[in-house]
Amino acid sequence: MVETIIEMNNIVKVFPPSLVALDNVSVDFRKGEIHAIVGENGAGKSTLMKILYGLEERSAGEIIHRGKPIHFRQPGDAIASGIGMVHQEILLIPEYSVWENVVLGVEPRNFFGRLDVAKAQQQVAQKIYEFQFNLDPVARVEDISVAARQKVEILKLLFRNVSVLILDEPTAVLTPQEIPQLFSELRRLKDNGHTILFISHHLDEVVELSDRTSVLRKGQKIATVDTASTSKRELAQMMVGREVIFSSIAEKGQPGEVILSVDHLIHEFPNGRQSLRDIHFQVRAGDHAINQTNEDLHALRSFALRRAAVRSMKMSRYSRPATMINTIAACSTWINSLGTSVINSIPSAPVCRVAKNKPYKTVAISPLFATIAIITPSQA
Repeated sequence: MVETIIEMNNIVKVFPPSLVALDNVSVDFRKGEIHAIVGENGAGKSTLMKILYGLEERSAGEIIHRGKPIHFRQPGDAIASGIGMVHQEILLIPEYSVWENVVLGVEPRNFFGRLDVAKAQQQVAQKIYEFQFNLDPVARVEDISVAARQKVEILKLLFRNVSVLILDEPTAVLTPQEIPQLFSELRRLKDNGHTILFISHHLDEVVELSDRTSVLRKGQKIATVDTASTSKRELAQMMVGREVIFSSIAEKGQPGEVILSVDHLIHEFPNGRQSLRDIHFQVRAGDHAINQTNEDLHALRSFALRRAAVRSMKMSRYSRPATMINTIAACSTWINSLGTSVINSIPSAPVCRVAKNKPYKTVAISPLFATIAIITPSQA
């Protein structure tokens, strides 16, 4: 018998002064299922899940958890009830080890009230073994991959006995090679009785992974369907309200002058550890993509560079010349937030000044797909 563990009924969310983010949305989640929440950017996916997790207050509606009405005022309330959320941003302390990040806030104590290090390490190692996560509990977080850090985020919640996991665009920080491993781990959690709520707008991933899919459009729920009985085309049509054409004909571009040239690019932390090592490439006006042939370019997907991007975005605001690293990082973060490898004809694309003080529009710079998308002259 199917057990419904969460019901969200007639949820309304209005942001001041009058922005309706969610309009009378009702959806239910079952024990032991992977339930995808899909929709365009701004459809209300993350807002709905933040309300469930206690990060946002609902304006109206009710939430039923295991037959009882609930009203979480903060994430701690949700976690105590077995509901946790992994955000797009990695919220770990880089200088701490894996086990220290996992037990932070719920540390086992000894007789004298001090941290019991041996017990904490043993408990974390047991959870790693139980859920078959390939993690070293004593490794420093700053030294492990982005995919491993995401596992640590999930492990933090499992350590707190969470049974409902909300994952907000979990593949956005992963390479294509890392996504199948994440899906295998999520399926194992499902088989153990966990409920996975999977926020995404990547329909290929939704069709491959989920059992049911709820579609939001402009703050309203359009439908909840069994994923196996629908198709990517039908989901896309529900998302946008019209038929979607998935094929396109692209004309071959004619590369122009070199607008960006990088030679012997190195980035080194104060402690001497390198995140970029001897990188070479050129970008020409009109190019569409540069294939990644040098393994050192994998560093462009590194956590360190993405973290630096936040600072560069605040400093440059795309309005004055930035350094080579800051320009790549800032544009990369913007594309990363959209979750796509190639974006064409976007009027609102940020302007990055990368050569001769001239503005160029970023068509795609993507750490997600191991591709540096090319910068073309903007029309502005």
